[in-house]
Amino acid sequence: MTRGAVSTGPDDPVTCVDQAMLWGLGRALALERPRGWGGLVDLPAELDDPALSWLGAALTTPGGEDQAAVRTAGLLVPRLVPADTAGPADTAGSEPRAAEAWSPAGTVLITGGTGALGAHTARRLARRGVRRLVLASRRGADAPGAGRLLAGLAGLGAEAALAACNVADPERFAALLRELAEAGTPVTAVVHTAGVSGRSAPLADVDLAEFADIVAGKVAGAAALDALFPAAPADDRTGAPGAGGGTGPRLGYNAGAPAIVLFSSISGVWGSGNQAAYSAANAYLDALAAHRRARGLATTAVAFGPWADTGMGAEPELRDYLARRGLRPLDPEPALTALTRAVAAGETALTVVDVDWDLFLTAITAARPRRLFADLPALVGTPAVSTPAPVGGAAAPAAATDFAALPAARRAAALFELVRTEAAAILGHDAPDELDPTRRFLELGFDSLASVQLSSRLATATGLALGPPVVFEHPTVTDLADHLDTLASAVEPARAGNAGGNAGGSVRDLYRRACAIGKFNEGVELIRAAAKLRPGFSSTRDFTGRVEPVQLAGGPAAAALVCVPSMVAPSGPHNFARLALHLHGQRDVHGLTLPGFGNADLLPATAELAIELLADVVTRRFADAPIARAGYSSGGWLAHAIATRIEALGGRPRAVVLLDTWFPGDRIAQADIDEELRGIAVNNQAFALMTEAQVTTQGGYLDLFEG
Repeated sequence: MTRGAVSTGPDDPVTCVDQAMLWGLGRALALERPRGWGGLVDLPAELDDPALSWLGAALTTPGGEDQAAVRTAGLLVPRLVPADTAGPADTAGSEPRAAEAWSPAGTVLITGGTGALGAHTARRLARRGVRRLVLASRRGADAPGAGRLLAGLAGLGAEAALAACNVADPERFAALLRELAEAGTPVTAVVHTAGVSGRSAPLADVDLAEFADIVAGKVAGAAALDALFPAAPADDRTGAPGAGGGTGPRLGYNAGAPAIVLFSSISGVWGSGNQAAYSAANAYLDALAAHRRARGLATTAVAFGPWADTGMGAEPELRDYLARRGLRPLDPEPALTALTRAVAAGETALTVVDVDWDLFLTAITAARPRRLFADLPALVGTPAVSTPAPVGGAAAPAAATDFAALPAARRAAALFELVRTEAAAILGHDAPDELDPTRRFLELGFDSLASVQLSSRLATATGLALGPPVVFEHPTVTDLADHLDTLASAVEPARAGNAGGNAGGSVRDLYRRACAIGKFNEGVELIRAAAKLRPGFSSTRDFTGRVEPVQLAGGPAAAALVCVPSMVAPSGPHNFARLALHLHGQRDVHGLTLPGFGNADLLPATAELAIELLADVVTRRFADAPIARAGYSSGGWLAHAIATRIEALGGRPRAVVLLDTWFPGDRIAQADIDEELRGIAVNNQAFALMTEAQVTTQGGYLDLFEG
């Protein structure tokens, strides 16, 4: 909870920039700890009775909003909206028309000037006619490539100088500005690109010193700029109030207020998991721009997505990871064109990102809705960003190729190429032949999100009924293509086409609809009733579904890990994809499928029968081999029960690992449990993994394990 950290309009400016860092921090935590995250609320200067009422509404009203500003006039929530893109095309190397370009006169100071972003900015400004540039960085002339950069700028007609200055040191920064003014070249504009993102790590693993260093890289220089150039007369040499509302340092320099441009990041706009400090720092820059603009000072903050040649965008693995989640690295030239237009137009804040919204929203809403994106025109009403509504009413698109009609040899080759091509596309490879068809999908970089995408693409292309777990059950391109060949050979030509059978009026869709409109209890009763109508088994001998564990990872450690998924849809070995990715090369990891959750499975008649079946599977598969069991969420109960049964029969389990499992005796409010289940149902990624069988089996397991 903050006060004065956000602006809701021209008449309600940011008054406490420091507190805006909590909003960046919170947005990152919402991604790192989605289940425990509550939200962000900003209070007005005066918390009167109407505002108190709106605060109560913010804390109690459902609907997926987790960011709100409480004001006397009402409750306001943030929305990302499209920028006005009218103007010349943003093509690489293009320049905006002169009337739209920002081309400051006098001396332009660029912090972080010898870094990749500072160098790109300097070259752009030199091409636009800026004749005096000062490039400030910690190492100055000793920075790698500094000499070549100066020579290149000179070739563009600009006089450039290097300055060794840590802008996070306000005294040294003030001295540099004073030196420039005394030399007759006072700074008329500042572009603040300095900053470091730090390592990628959860907030819990970052100590205070590391957090402070990352924040200071962005914030200290920006705060010094604000203190050095406040809204005060040019002859005031004593310092002035800073953005936090206190008194700024007496730096002995104040030459008026030049235009200030702040290089910010999308991490401050919607958060970046495992980069909480960086998110906090960039939220500060965005708020500082709003705070200064409200004081009549020309300040613009541009929040950029990942860059192509610096930061995360320059690291191949991280770049590919981001691309698979819809964030494409920015080409510097069109990105800087957007920046110069924003500054020329007097914009306060702008977000510049190259994004595939379908991929991005699937990833960022994997654990909770994100209403911030709800007003983007192409996305209005989509479940990932707004209150979820039923989806999936249309039949799957007709298959591009009738694989069932092809001769056997040709069909096998065609399906192999299909699987390899689609997998390569999802992973961002330039050509399918870059993908090794014998390597496991997990080794190639697949996770549960990628499995959703691949199974969906293959189901559309073949018309076959495929669930996301198929990627882990058939773990290589070759294995999966062989499986598709087997399925296609059993289908009559031109009859494949319903890839999953999830029509809009199915139990699956009705359950999600009930969760979306606030009728969760009715939805649960629906899936419980549907489970009672499904055929079941009363003896383990009668179960004909998949029972063999799926191997997710391999390694030399003596004890294998056997993972038991949750009893809540979407359940399956894919629940452990990320865990297996980290353990691959260290130990064997296997995932179980609970009886009933597979398509066409019979449901167990009792909880004891499910435990008996799973214990028999584990005992038969691993015999006397040392294993540990790991259970996720409610699967922890099953993991413990399986180990207990095996121990009673003379086995010796090494360990039982409970992952995010609460115990039956824990005092957890039923409303919290209900909200957890509801949130899973309305989440796009989770819903994509659910089949009709999964949803109705969840209802059956609720009855089996109730109490």
